[in-house]
Amino acid sequence: MNRKISIEKLLEKGDSLPTLPEIYTRVSDLLENEDSSVKEIGRIIATDPAISYKILTMVNSAYYGLQNEISSVTQATSLLGRFRLKQILIGSLLSEIFKGLDSDNFSLHDFWKHSIRTAIIANQLAIHSDIGSEPETLFTAGLLHDVGRLILAAQMPEVLPEIEKRAEETRWGIVDAEIDIIGISHTEIGAALMIKWGFPDLIWVCVKNHHETGYSGPFFQAAQIISLSNRLAVVEVPADESETIEMLRNIPNWQDSGATLETVQFACQTAEEMVFDVMKSLGMHNLEIDL
Repeated sequence: MNRKISIEKLLEKGDSLPTLPEIYTRVSDLLENEDSSVKEIGRIIATDPAISYKILTMVNSAYYGLQNEISSVTQATSLLGRFRLKQILIGSLLSEIFKGLDSDNFSLHDFWKHSIRTAIIANQLAIHSDIGSEPETLFTAGLLHDVGRLILAAQMPEVLPEIEKRAEETRWGIVDAEIDIIGISHTEIGAALMIKWGFPDLIWVCVKNHHETGYSGPFFQAAQIISLSNRLAVVEVPADESETIEMLRNIPNWQDSGATLETVQFACQTAEEMVFDVMKSLGMHNLEIDL
């Protein structure tokens, strides 16, 4: 059976790449408009109970460590800030669009755990580097880096075991195995979705190149941070500098991210401590498997 599919054919399928819901578009436009008020943004958000709940859960989580509980969406909106609100909207959007994908071939729990761990690491590396991009933007890029895998799980779930088997047997990377079997990679699919949704160029560039340790194009350092974070998210958290050094021996060009041994160790430990709280705040914790 010929499973090859081009990005053009994938894009031609009307429902293959999901569209953004109206509330996301409305709130996102307000978040991008510096003249919009917190009260106005809060009013629109309050019309969606699910998103309101996630925003209140996030602001009251250990991730923020506030002493007093926040019960007002408008107050939460003010405290969280525009970038974090956008992340919650994205998390809510993805968890809703791609719910029900759990199968023997794909675990949503594992997917979100990896994605959020990557996002936290990327955010921390950006905070402690001299990169010009906002750390919150790198969180978003980390959260979305594997979104193409969600499309494959939704549209072609039967090929996932074959791709993993091919990668293991040949010792290829997952991207090469995907291209060999279906003619396109999850990185290309994810980038196409980001472009369709109108995300900033930095986001789709990071999504497209997060397996390219030798990437040297636009948004170079941001792409390298996401690439490094993706790798760090699947290894055991280093306990000290010697373990960090040993871990990084297997990650080519990791220094291109601008990270140091200290920031890598700190970012990995922070992700380990916060991954469940962030999953919970984004509504991705209520799965059958416990962390």
